[in-house]
Amino acid sequence: MIVKMSKLSIVGLMDERSAIVRRLMKLGVVQLCEISMTDEQREQILQMSQFDNAAKRIAQIDEELRKIQSSIDFLTQHAPKGKAKPSKREITFDSFVNPETYKGVWEKVFEANRLQKTLAAKKSELGSLINDHDALILWKKLELPVELKGTASTEIINGTVPPSADIDLFLKALDEIGCVFINIIASDSNQSYVSLIFHKSVSDKVNEQLRLVGFTRANFGEISGLVAENIKNLDNRISQIRQDIADISEQSEQRYNDLYEIEGLYDYIFNMRERRVVRENFLKTDKAFVVGGWTPADVAQKVKKEIEGDFTVFVDITQPEAGEETPVLLKNNRFIYPFEIITDMYSLPSSSGVDPNFVMAPFYWFFFGIMLSDGGYGALLSLLCGFAVWKLKTEKGSILDKMLKMLFFCGISTVIWGAAFGGWFGDLSLVVFGREIAPLWFNPAGDPMKLMIWAFIFGAFQLIVGMAMNAYILIRNGKWLDAVFDIGFWYVVFAGLVIMFFGGDLSYMGKYIAAAGGIGLILTQGRSEKHIVKKFLSGALSLYNITGFMSDVLSYSRLLALGLATGVIAQVINQVAVLPGGFGSIVSTIIMFVILTGGHIFNMAINTLGAYVHSSRLQYVEFFGKFYEGGGKAFAPIRAKVKYLRIKPLQLGGNNQ
Repeated sequence: MIVKMSKLSIVGLMDERSAIVRRLMKLGVVQLCEISMTDEQREQILQMSQFDNAAKRIAQIDEELRKIQSSIDFLTQHAPKGKAKPSKREITFDSFVNPETYKGVWEKVFEANRLQKTLAAKKSELGSLINDHDALILWKKLELPVELKGTASTEIINGTVPPSADIDLFLKALDEIGCVFINIIASDSNQSYVSLIFHKSVSDKVNEQLRLVGFTRANFGEISGLVAENIKNLDNRISQIRQDIADISEQSEQRYNDLYEIEGLYDYIFNMRERRVVRENFLKTDKAFVVGGWTPADVAQKVKKEIEGDFTVFVDITQPEAGEETPVLLKNNRFIYPFEIITDMYSLPSSSGVDPNFVMAPFYWFFFGIMLSDGGYGALLSLLCGFAVWKLKTEKGSILDKMLKMLFFCGISTVIWGAAFGGWFGDLSLVVFGREIAPLWFNPAGDPMKLMIWAFIFGAFQLIVGMAMNAYILIRNGKWLDAVFDIGFWYVVFAGLVIMFFGGDLSYMGKYIAAAGGIGLILTQGRSEKHIVKKFLSGALSLYNITGFMSDVLSYSRLLALGLATGVIAQVINQVAVLPGGFGSIVSTIIMFVILTGGHIFNMAINTLGAYVHSSRLQYVEFFGKFYEGGGKAFAPIRAKVKYLRIKPLQLGGNNQ
């Protein structure tokens, strides 16, 4: 159901504003917003007051969060081998917002970031040294100092010749010039490394040959002396840098225990940011402030008592004006609650509408089971989701909590339908063990038409329920005649059509009943038109809407399609698994288990996704289209939002979801 909301107006002293915001965050049941006022009132008020602007401080906090997150990522990456990540620490709200809790933690952040910066610099230096080493290694046999360019009568040139050059022809040309000594130092797939010593008198001829072969002069940078000595120095430096990196990594691992406290600091600073953000709703002067808000009606008085009891503040509670939209908070029982995620992903109901979850959830649960339709898959799905909820300790109201619990319940539905259809990992027991598990109802693969007929029946029933919901909304809004004319007469038509299928005398009765309903529609569906002819034509054309109803019913054939797909694919997997010989040998047994495990996991995953998507589609398009009005905005109370910690819940005595 949709929780009824009350409107708050809070007036207090600026000196107490921070403490009041923290208390509201602790309560976690108040959504703050600007106080309601007309444009004229706003213009007058802003002449003597102003809204808070926390943009500069928020930007500073964002930078602080970046530094903290950087240290968290660094320490996480350097966790000691075998060291489990610390579980979420539970903490009271008062300890959470107390700065003393985080005393000395910033120093640990700075140290982690210093280690990260030093390590990055060392790794960068190591990469540069390795590149220098790789560039020199092929020149290792060069026995002349690299800075030596020649003597009074000779020149020395070191460089490379590309592989496209004919090295033999190049050597022959230099030999013909004379007064040239060439030493091929090394070669690889990319080029040849050569050193030339020649008399200055033949310099022009040598340089011309070098140009012709695409010779490139070597650049040794700032190094001097023999290449072999430089390589040795680089090896020593590389070894030292690697040792430094190992030492820093060891220090980082020793700092891993700081992660626990640093993560808590992140949550603390993040919620400091949240408090700054909501302050932008505060209208303030130098001494006082006023802010609006919403809270569930059943805890409004408790909130007023809690705030006024400890602060110099006035809290005014009023009810929403007629037609005023309020934030939307849903409250449902344990079975319905997980299915709220389906509505959340579509659109929350408007605050003046109805919560569709109590009527949608059973249908979704029912249809999901038909589509997945394998008892083995359903049992496995429920076990996995149940274990995940227990292990992860998911937070109530989170997307993950709703999704896992919904799939847990849908797994139970799948087990029921798997038993009804005889599907337990397809026909695994028959193919592998030679024993068939008989269906409690029937096997859809053997009689698909039967399942299709039932799919249409189930679909028609859901659509009729959707129309009933529309009638309820009309009656609730005082539109009794609209409910009778727009829904009641269609019910008469459908009732007549159903009775006709019984045949005999009932068939004639059904015709008259359907005709009576049709006449009622013709006479009433054009009632908004002013001209008598338009009234009649609009009424007559409304009968065409029955094609839309039939089209919606046909959409439920996906129950047959997905149900058959799961079973047929499972059967194919079983057949393929036993082809190598089944239990005939150790090898064939291993192959069979590998195929069965991989195949059924894939089939379960892909068809679970299909059941989720298509069950949702039936609700969004066919069912919600009959009555549902979305567009609501979620209730977003100021509360502690934590990523790494777990805040002990505060029970206020009302809906504190």
